[in-house]
Amino acid sequence: MNSKYFTSTVVNAKSRGNSTQITRINRRFTQIFFCANPYHLRTKFLNCFAGLLLLLLISCGQPSGALRFETITVEDRVKLPNATEEHHGMKYSVNFTHPTGYSDKAVLGKLQQQFIHHSLGEKYVRSASGAKLTPKKAVEALIADWTAEYNEMLKENAEYAGDVGFLQMATWDLACSNAVLFENDALLQLQSKGDYYRGGAHGHYVTSCRLFNLTTGDEYSRSDVFKSDADESIRRLIIAELSRVTDGFERNGVWNENTNFAVTSEGIMIAYSDYELGSYAVGNAQITVPYAKILPFLREGTPVWEVANNTAGTTRADTQQQEVYVEPPLDGQAFHEALIQAIQTDDHPAFDRLLSQVTDIDLMIPFAEPPSIELRIENEKARRFDG
Repeated sequence: MNSKYFTSTVVNAKSRGNSTQITRINRRFTQIFFCANPYHLRTKFLNCFAGLLLLLLISCGQPSGALRFETITVEDRVKLPNATEEHHGMKYSVNFTHPTGYSDKAVLGKLQQQFIHHSLGEKYVRSASGAKLTPKKAVEALIADWTAEYNEMLKENAEYAGDVGFLQMATWDLACSNAVLFENDALLQLQSKGDYYRGGAHGHYVTSCRLFNLTTGDEYSRSDVFKSDADESIRRLIIAELSRVTDGFERNGVWNENTNFAVTSEGIMIAYSDYELGSYAVGNAQITVPYAKILPFLREGTPVWEVANNTAGTTRADTQQQEVYVEPPLDGQAFHEALIQAIQTDDHPAFDRLLSQVTDIDLMIPFAEPPSIELRIENEKARRFDG
């Protein structure tokens, strides 16, 4: 099994706000010195020298403390003899970005282990003997584990190889990736995603968001970022944003100690894995609460508050202008017809605007159909009660 490996290097220039992607040079100096042909020796030497000069020129002007990253990409499959496009055996795709350079070597070492831990798994930080695994070795170990488990499954179920259901059982998928969502001089925001399928009724999607302190390399906790008495206010903000994109979620589970949050350029992103919002049918979701709304609930003076305060200042006026506009209320038959139209056409924004005009929310109970409409009525009742 020959996996397809691709490696690229990214140099981040924080002070200039951009990033430069360059192709990693994979020529080995041993190929130069052991070349038998003098002409080839000279040509390879000049090519290598030009490549090194290019790297030097590209890196000129980059701040000395800038984080540098590499991305390892591996894609391949373990094929079955009678595989089809749908039942393809085991496919795997790993896109793993990891830091390779930083001015503070101690912090760099912490970040490298954190990236492996949260993107590939804690067991791949070190080998069985306790030695630290390189990123490439960690990726190889992850794939080796999946391959071993897959082959063991095939061995244990060999007697069913001719059955119709065997191809479904023998169809596995591993897809994991990560990305740096935000970075400045003080913060580094990582998000990792995994999509796993092992021949069952459905796959399983998981996501993880980790915020790191670039001065210490340590991870920020929720209590480091948000005020201790702000949980209920943050929960209401999240429910309002979630109601725009999904229905049927469990309100009490939207904000707790295990909820993934991430710093982005627009606001605080909240990301959910399967089953975190309810049943599998509810699915996963990802929403962003704008800084202008969540700023009052962040701990003042922290690096995250600084980001939010600087961003919210440019958007707060627009947000307030949008919030003060209210459509003229409808009366009597016109209101009833508009309400029915919104339900029949599944126009939830229109329904929500009409709902906000109702003085006695219990009058809406006869309209609590379908379930998505019932949920919006319940959310409005809870919002008014909480408020």
